[in-house]
Amino acid sequence: MLHHQIRDGGALRALYLLPIWLATRNGGRAAGLAMVGLTVVVDLLAEGQFAQGYPTVAAAREAVLLVLALGVLTILVAQLESSLSQVRRMAMLDPLTGVLNRRALGEFAHQAFYGEPGETEPVTVVVIDCDGFKELNDRYGHKAGDHVLQMLARTLQYETRKRDLVARVGGDEFVVVLRGTTAAEAKSIMERVEGLFETQVRNAGYACTISVGYSPSSDQTESIEALMEQADRAMYARKERKRSGAYLR
Repeated sequence: MLHHQIRDGGALRALYLLPIWLATRNGGRAAGLAMVGLTVVVDLLAEGQFAQGYPTVAAAREAVLLVLALGVLTILVAQLESSLSQVRRMAMLDPLTGVLNRRALGEFAHQAFYGEPGETEPVTVVVIDCDGFKELNDRYGHKAGDHVLQMLARTLQYETRKRDLVARVGGDEFVVVLRGTTAAEAKSIMERVEGLFETQVRNAGYACTISVGYSPSSDQTESIEALMEQADRAMYARKERKRSGAYLR
């Protein structure tokens, strides 16, 4: 009687949705469909629907219907999870350059700064600002300005590692968080960035350079925000030296 109620009502089969959903969310469509197959086998075993080691005809028919129903559900869940994941990724990215936006930088920079428990590695924050960007927009138009920002973002991504953070925090200003990197190493990286960027800009027919400020972490560093403020001040100090003609590369 109980078995009959389970097969007909399917109330307890609603519990099957949880492992299928978890498998789909963590492993994608293939993992979800594999869990569907496992779930149906467990269902047949639990219901005692085997005769001489094989499922009865009625049980086999019911299993096929169950596989189809759960399979369709799994595909829908996988599509929903994919859409939600894409929305989450898009919410973290700057739409023009494809690097992190200010909000995402704040979240991930804290993780990079504090690290895992017991983990102590240096972090260097770099702030980058384009020189003469307003003049470039006025002379060549905003499309040219967008092109320059995209070139800078691509160069920063190319010269850094996946574990580093590259973000556009507004206008023509970018922030890079280099993990496990000293100030000297950060300077070497940014010198390559500066050279590549200026070459690309010149080849595109524009005139634009960048000013860079560094701030490495130390035992006395209180927060990632403090590092960003220090790097920002260093960047503006360098920009002022450029304007006064006292800048040395």
